[in-house]
Amino acid sequence: MLRLLAAHGVFQKLDGGYGHTVSSRLLRTDHPMSMRAFSQMMGLPLIWESLTELEHSVRNGSPGLETLEPKGVWAYLQAHPREADIFGRAMTAKAGAEIAAVLDTYDFSGLGTIADIGGGRGHLLRAVLDTAPDSHGILFELPEMIDNLDVGHERMATTAGDYALRSAPKCRRSRVGVMAGDGDVDMAAVGQLLADRGRCRILLALADGRALPASVLASEAGVRASTASGHLRKLAERGLIEVLPTGRYRYYQLRGPEVARLVEIIGRLAPTQPVRSLRAGTRAQALRLARRCYDHIGGRLGVAVTDALRERGFIEGPDGTPNLGAVRGDRIAGRVSDEADYSITTQGHRDLSAMGLVLPPALGAVRCCIDWTEQRHHIAGALGTAVLNGFESAGWVTPAPTHRALRVSERGVRGLRDHFDIAWPPTATTRTSAGDSTG
Repeated sequence: MLRLLAAHGVFQKLDGGYGHTVSSRLLRTDHPMSMRAFSQMMGLPLIWESLTELEHSVRNGSPGLETLEPKGVWAYLQAHPREADIFGRAMTAKAGAEIAAVLDTYDFSGLGTIADIGGGRGHLLRAVLDTAPDSHGILFELPEMIDNLDVGHERMATTAGDYALRSAPKCRRSRVGVMAGDGDVDMAAVGQLLADRGRCRILLALADGRALPASVLASEAGVRASTASGHLRKLAERGLIEVLPTGRYRYYQLRGPEVARLVEIIGRLAPTQPVRSLRAGTRAQALRLARRCYDHIGGRLGVAVTDALRERGFIEGPDGTPNLGAVRGDRIAGRVSDEADYSITTQGHRDLSAMGLVLPPALGAVRCCIDWTEQRHHIAGALGTAVLNGFESAGWVTPAPTHRALRVSERGVRGLRDHFDIAWPPTATTRTSAGDSTG
C-alpha cells in the first residue's frame, strides 16, 4: 500500500522507509488543514460503492447512491452512527479548507442578512459573521443537521428544510453549498467584475487618472489588503487596469481613457445606493479627512496643518508635493524625502508653545510621513505628537468610537480657522501631472 501511495506522490520513498510529503501531511489529525476525515468519508461503503452505479447516474441524472439506499443518504447515516460521525467531521474539514479562501475573496461587510444554503454545521457562516459584525446569518439545512449542531453563534439563526423542495430564506446574499455547472462566465466577464462593490470602488478611486498603491485602494474599497489584491488581479486580467511596477511595489491605474469613459457612463446609469450600504464608504471618507496615524494626525487635516505651519514660517522645508515621475516603495517619494527634511523655526517654537503645545526644548529637525491617502507630507515625530495631543487637550478633535478616524468639534472648526486659517473640511489635493498639484 505504501509503495502504491508513494508512486502517486502521497508519500515519498526514502532509504530504509517512507517519509511524509505535502499531500500525506494533510492526512494527519494535527495538521491545521487536515483532510483525514474527508479521506475516510470517501472510503465509506455508501460513498465507495456508489461509484459502481455511475451508469445509473448517466442514464437517469440522479445520484447513484439512491440505488444502494432508496431512503437517501440521511436515512443511511441515521442508521449507521459511526459513519455519520465520519461524514460530519469530513464536512467540517471541507468547510475549514474553504473558509480562508472565501474570506479573502469576498467582502461581506454592509450586508444585512447572509444565508448559507446547505451550509452543514455552519462553520463557514460563523467565520463570515465574525468578519461582518453588523450582519446576521441564517443557516438553512436539513433537520438532521440542524438538530445536531454543536456550536452556535449569537447572530446566527437556523432554519430546517430541504432547499430542493422549498424556497430559501430571503436575504441580501446567499451561498449554496454545492452547485452544478459554471454557466457562461466569459460572456459576462465585465459585468461580473462590476457586480462587486469593492471592485467598483477601486475603479472609482482610479477614475481621476491617478496611479495608486494597493494599500490606498484597499482603504478606498473598504476591504482587507488580501481582498483588494484579489480584486486588482481580476481587474488587471480583464484589461480594466494596468500595473506600474516600481521595484518590489506596484501602483495601479486605469488602462486608458476608454475604461474611464466606461466608468463615467455606468456612473450616470447606476441608481443611488441605499444608505445602509454606505457604511464602508462613510468610514473611508472619515479616514481620509482626519485620522490618528500612530501618534500624529493623518489625512487631509494632517496635510493641511503641515501646509499651514510651513506657510506661517513655523517650519521650514519643501512643499510636500511629490513627483509622480519618481516613485519608490509603497509611497510616492519623488524628490521628496520621507524623513527629516523639515525643521522648526524659532518663531514656530515660540508661537506653538504659546498656543499650549508641549514641545521638547531641543526640538530642531521635524520628521514627516507621506500621507497614504493624500500622497503628500504630514508632520510626524515629536512635533506631530505635540500637535495631536494639543488638539485633543483643547477639545478640537476626538477619536471615533470604532476606528482610527478623528472627529473635529465645533471648537476645533473655530480653532483651525482662527489659528491656522484652515477651513473645515480641508480640500483634497489632486495631482494632475508629474510634480504638479491643485487644491
